[in-house]
Amino acid sequence: MQRSLLYIVQRVLDKLDFNQVNTLSGNTEALQIAYEAETTFYDLISREDWAFTSDRIEILGSGVVETPMILSLQEEAIRIDDIYYDVTIPPPVIPDPLATEHPITWKTMKYLKPDDFVAMTFRRNNIDSSVELIPYNSVEFLIVTDADPTWWTTFDNKTLVFDAYDKEKDTTLQGSKTNVMGMTLPSWKMIDTFEIPIPVQLFPTYLAQVTAACSAYYKQELSSIDEKRGFRGLSRMRRKAYTAAGFPTKNNYGRRNPSQETTSVQRAESSPY
Repeated sequence: MQRSLLYIVQRVLDKLDFNQVNTLSGNTEALQIAYEAETTFYDLISREDWAFTSDRIEILGSGVVETPMILSLQEEAIRIDDIYYDVTIPPPVIPDPLATEHPITWKTMKYLKPDDFVAMTFRRNNIDSSVELIPYNSVEFLIVTDADPTWWTTFDNKTLVFDAYDKEKDTTLQGSKTNVMGMTLPSWKMIDTFEIPIPVQLFPTYLAQVTAACSAYYKQELSSIDEKRGFRGLSRMRRKAYTAAGFPTKNNYGRRNPSQETTSVQRAESSPY
């Protein structure tokens, strides 16, 4: 059960012996606590790759034939974990009555850092009829036009640039054929009924940290109980982020660890394009 912002404010007012309110604008202290609740929330979720912050990110195709290799996230992403593109072979124009239906085929896209991505496309043969020079973001890319994408990058964490598209299937890459998993920055509303987007098991930790911060800022006192409660709760949540094998769950953005054999540049060189 998620708690409202007003509920958080009322709990902190009670802990700090301030006058109670029925709305955030009830007194100065309530508004100050509400603003600190927002600051503490963003500080808390930025400390760890919390599992509850990962979700499917909505994505849109550009629909612009001049930039067919572009897809745009609905909102700015803090982290992109995985991208899958539907590379299912379309059925023939004249259906074969004896043919069986093909399941949807998802292809995992591979990430390259922007510099490596640009360098990879520059190595392509611009004389090849299946390669097209397409400008975007003050850079010209050599994009393959007869194959499904394999590589991707981003310059702003909102617009995704891919290395290819199959113009025989679609005139541009399609958002409806793309699944993106990652983390976006939750929005915050300074209203009474706004529900704090954290799981119930993290709520005591969050409340303790808001209380400790408000006690220090607005009463010039340290709340040792809330500080200890917040620290213990954060430690418990971090331990739960570990797998049974004892390793923290960590997304790799499609990259390899430095200790592994190939670097991103070497992987780009292994590209078939």
